[in-house]
Amino acid sequence: MSRLTRLSLANRSVVLMLALLTVLAGALAAKSLKQELIPNIATPMGTIISIYPGASPSTVESDVTKKIEDAVKAVDGVTDINSTSASNTSTINVEWEYGEDDDKITSDIRSAIDGISSDLPETVDPEVITGSFDDVPVLLIAVSSASDDTTLANDVDDLIVPALKKVAGVRDVSVAGDEEREIVITFDQAKLNERSVDPSTLRQVLAANLSAIPSGTMKTGRENLDVQTGHTFRSAEEIGNIEIQGSIKNESRTYKLNELATVEERPVDDSSISRVDGRDAVTLSITKDPSSN
Repeated sequence: MSRLTRLSLANRSVVLMLALLTVLAGALAAKSLKQELIPNIATPMGTIISIYPGASPSTVESDVTKKIEDAVKAVDGVTDINSTSASNTSTINVEWEYGEDDDKITSDIRSAIDGISSDLPETVDPEVITGSFDDVPVLLIAVSSASDDTTLANDVDDLIVPALKKVAGVRDVSVAGDEEREIVITFDQAKLNERSVDPSTLRQVLAANLSAIPSGTMKTGRENLDVQTGHTFRSAEEIGNIEIQGSIKNESRTYKLNELATVEERPVDDSSISRVDGRDAVTLSITKDPSSN
């Protein structure tokens, strides 16, 4: 019998206590370890996307891509740049060394682009996109209902999303597959000409009538009430009743918008479709905080 064996047998209670402490410490350590399907790996690269409507590839390259490339090359830490110029779009991929401060380099790239913004076409607003595996959803939830699509989308936005965002460790909840609606105004050019309505003023009229500006607070005996100037609209019918200045036979008068155009509310063209067992559904994508388990 070895000396270690004899020592262990002579001190059985001490050995048992040490074993229990080891098991307990292991259990506590296991609970504190993060369980990651995909570890957080920040790739040292970013993409600069610029939209230049109506421009040919050669124009995009000369007016946008080359100017941004020259500006980004001067950023400390950048090691490689490659780009693609296509109709309407410039895409520039920027790389830097592992171990660099990703947030600082991204900020420096944005600052470099801001410094040449006056040299870019007015309609071009470059967007810098970076990401890591923390941007990959950790959970996808599909929600379906026997109610109509609008009711389902409202319930998801008003009830489910706020509840999920309150869960500890949840960074964001994004929704896909929900029905979005828009107001479409289609003007009748013949009626505009007949009633001498200047089309250039229509945008100003709509902007003036579709905004509510905070205007202070009104004090009452028991409470303070917020005051706003202007108002927003809740239906296509209300928008159709907006009055626009015009004239007929040299006589000035006003016309309702629905006398000059067709105003209708309709669903936005779907960019994504979500279904569960063949039924329309809404998909929730949940991303977590980088420090969360």
